[in-house]
Amino acid sequence: MSPLDMLADVVGPRNVLRDVNDIAPYAVDWRGTYRGQPAAVLRRRQICYAGPAGGVAAWLDGYVKAGASHLMLRFAGDHERLLDVVAKACALTGAR
Repeated sequence: MSPLDMLADVVGPRNVLRDVNDIAPYAVDWRGTYRGQPAAVLRRRQICYAGPAGGVAAWLDGYVKAGASHLMLRFAGDHERLLDVVAKACALTGAR
């Protein structure tokens, strides 16, 4: 399975653009000066998780295994306490 296939499994296939015609608008900078040839475009997404702390570690690790190098977490409520819960859950499960 390719890294793009793994990413599509995590975020959903319609959020990973691979067709040349779909990618074309993203291959040019805002000034029209620089052009690139991306293999794919990942649509901006906000995805929510609601469940046990142990499950969030596995859920986040799915993104890491799919090639994500940066994750941004947003919490509702006591941010510091929830960040601590997630960090401990990741440490217990061996998630990176």
